[in-house]
Amino acid sequence: MANRRLTAAKKSVQSFFQAGGRQVVTSRGLAKVLRDHRHEWGIPESVTFRTFIAFLVQSCGFEVVRLAFPARATTRYLHGTPSVYQVALSVAPKGYFSHYTAAGILNLTDQIPRVVYTNTEQPPKRYGNSQLTQGRIDGAFRKSPRLSRSTADLGEYRICLLSGMHTGVAGVVTKEDADGAPIRVTNIERTLLDMTVRPFYAGGVFEVLNAYRRARQEVDVGALAGLLRQLRYTYPYHQAIGFYLESSGAYSRQEINLFREFPFDYDFYLTHQLADPDYIAKWRLYVPKGF
Repeated sequence: MANRRLTAAKKSVQSFFQAGGRQVVTSRGLAKVLRDHRHEWGIPESVTFRTFIAFLVQSCGFEVVRLAFPARATTRYLHGTPSVYQVALSVAPKGYFSHYTAAGILNLTDQIPRVVYTNTEQPPKRYGNSQLTQGRIDGAFRKSPRLSRSTADLGEYRICLLSGMHTGVAGVVTKEDADGAPIRVTNIERTLLDMTVRPFYAGGVFEVLNAYRRARQEVDVGALAGLLRQLRYTYPYHQAIGFYLESSGAYSRQEINLFREFPFDYDFYLTHQLADPDYIAKWRLYVPKGF
């Protein structure tokens, strides 16, 4: 009897999800759907949540996806063919796409990034007056970078959850994915800055340089300098940005010189753990050998 009632409800259930555009649903969300529409769809009380899920999978084209994040695995129910971006945002609903993922969305790379970086900002913090020294810079960049372990595989993709510093979502815009669904992503200036700061989340320094070249027609270098000042990084990332701009061969001397206006008090590094690096005196910057 219960199975016949479920079969009879199939058309109503499918129409509900198609009309609402709800392609990625959590367990809690599906439980609410069943609770709110059980009587409307004629589903008897004897039909449990587990039975309802089985019905959705067997009869309504749903797919069950388990995302095995180390701290807490979670399950998503997919209807239709949602993009990996929609699945990622269902895990981090306050997040936005950044680094190499943003580069892919903004056409700043020739590659197809397979790691989906989803950044959720931390609350504002009060930082002490820790004095930056050359020794601290050298020590930090001799070590390997700290990488997020909050990752889970989804088919050929890997979702990586980042917990970034508080910026007030500076430089974050809304675009559409390939299915026309809205997604939040860093704009070109913020993406170039994030890639410079964390090249290990951006395919490496050669991919960062390529992104600067590809961004030439759309980036506002003045806005990039303004964003860098606004975010007030401790490390002198202006030295790396200026080097990328100059090395790309795509920017004017006036644009490059915007980053000569910042203080040059320390030697800095293009990335971590450089072995036998070259030193670019103009930018007081260590870069990979022959870069």
